[in-house]
Amino acid sequence: MNEWVVVTVLITLFGFIAAIIKPILSLNSTIIKLSDSIKVLEKSLDTMNTEYETLRDKAEKFDEIQNLHEMRLDNIERRDGHG
Repeated sequence: MNEWVVVTVLITLFGFIAAIIKPILSLNSTIIKLSDSIKVLEKSLDTMNTEYETLRDKAEKFDEIQNLHEMRLDNIERRDGHG
């Protein structure tokens, strides 16, 4: 009867180990997928930041051009006596 106890303990131990390993492997694959997703998001964020900086620089240049045009119009109006 001792042999059957040993077999039962081994089967129980194997089942216990299998029950623990399967969720750990599943969790590991989920963590890998999330890590990959975060890497993609980081690259997208870097791209968006670069595009934002480019657009901000262009907007600043347009502001400078607009200010120059406003000053020119102001000077013309003053010179012509409309201001």
